Amino acid sequence: MKITFNHHRTNARKDLLHFIEEKVDSKIYKKIGKDADAWIEELSMIYGMLSKFPISCSIGIHAPPLNEPEFQKLGEKIYLYNNPKKGRSLWTFNGKDSSDANNWTHYSIGSQASLMINEKYSVSPESLLPENFEKISEKVIKKKGLEERTFEEGRPILKFDVVNKSDKISVYAKGALISCSYFYDYAKPKYRLTSIISANKMTSKGELEKTKDMMDVGVNVPDIIGYYESLVEDFLFLGEVKGKSPLKCLEKKQDIIKQDAEMLSAMCSAGYFKQGFTDFDDKIFDGKNLYLIDVDECLDIYTHFDPDYRKMLLNPNDTNELEKFRKFQGDFFRQMLKDAVFEYQENLTQSEEDKKMYIKSFYRHRKWGEPSGKEIKDILKFPKNYITHERAVCMANDSD
Repeated sequence: MKITFNHHRTNARKDLLHFIEEKVDSKIYKKIGKDADAWIEELSMIYGMLSKFPISCSIGIHAPPLNEPEFQKLGEKIYLYNNPKKGRSLWTFNGKDSSDANNWTHYSIGSQASLMINEKYSVSPESLLPENFEKISEKVIKKKGLEERTFEEGRPILKFDVVNKSDKISVYAKGALISCSYFYDYAKPKYRLTSIISANKMTSKGELEKTKDMMDVGVNVPDIIGYYESLVEDFLFLGEVKGKSPLKCLEKKQDIIKQDAEMLSAMCSAGYFKQGFTDFDDKIFDGKNLYLIDVDECLDIYTHFDPDYRKMLLNPNDTNELEKFRKFQGDFFRQMLKDAVFEYQENLTQSEEDKKMYIKSFYRHRKWGEPSGKEIKDILKFPKNYITHERAVCMANDSD
């Protein structure tokens, strides 16, 4: 499904210096002034960790705003421009004529953000800025089994209302998760000025693309309202889906069985499998349609298998490798089907008829025709101590 976004540029609420200040060093501004060259190298490394790109700088293109009060001296050779309307940036001076722009280097520290809004929505850009919606939002509490957990320690998920045309709509803002690893003090290299070893960000754009992939194969997902992207903060904005957990709607079990099997098949077509697919934590039934409301646990089926696509496509006259891959796909999709039926035995597919309905719905969606009696029997044959693919992967990861 093609979605057209209206693009807005805005100042980011947080930039690279804010990130370091919050994560490792509240005295960064004083320290930068004492050794500007070393800190530029340190900032460049961390910027690359967050963006996967080198920090950008320019010489002689822009003249420094020397006469503005927001142009603050941090040290002999380095200045911070802190303008609420124009954003923040670092400037270094080579010690010669300050009136010559060629003697100044201007560094971007991620002070610009991009806000994309689905054109079908008439939502004001200001309402989707984190400094505005955080004030009126509530933190989402998510249940995982019997455990309730908020996302304060990791990924922020917030809910708030915005005005769309003349109506109010509820929006979920799903923030980025930035995971950092740190040196112990005794192990930190001498050339490093902070203790950050690595910083990895799960971006809102990544989840946006997964959500669009699901839409393309027919999975019901929340409507995409937009996304906010900056160096340090990302948010994906999704519309609320009103409904109940499918487990509370079992009076319509047949509809749920059919749609759940079709959802599983569609996800296979998109190249994903979902951790905890059968938990129902991330599904909503609105009385008519079954929705997948969270795709962040959807993983690439082929990551661990690493197929050699080049080998199977290189020679159009030799289809042996492609046929092997298609057989692998079919076998793996049946494995996903078998695992789902196994896990659902306690709730959704308790009876033999429920199980057969789930299998037939999956087959029909894949256009495999009606499953034979032998195929159904093979899928429903669970040896003692049967281990699903997901549990096997978890066990393998625990033993590494």
